[in-house]
Amino acid sequence: MGKTTGWISYTLSRSERKTPGISDGEWFKNRYDRPHNLNVVVTHELNKKSSLSANFVYASGAPSTFADSRLEYQGWDIPYNTTGKRNNYRLPDFHRRT
Repeated sequence: MGKTTGWISYTLSRSERKTPGISDGEWFKNRYDRPHNLNVVVTHELNKKSSLSANFVYASGAPSTFADSRLEYQGWDIPYNTTGKRNNYRLPDFHRRT
């Protein structure tokens, strides 16, 4: 209530999968695994016709699988993951403000 309003939301979650033949049959992070997700929105009413707003978004980086080696096959370099694990790396955290 009042001229300045807004909201905050936070989600703490995990998403894992277990599939025979992938990651040695062990649990691995699903592509949608984002443990932390934060949203903040603030709006300020200047007058009846004008307002200002701002928002901030933060999310944990998505899990990813990257090659850590290369195989050479018939003159081609083929990226290869020697660990055999799926999604064992995490992209950098994401944040945005507007």
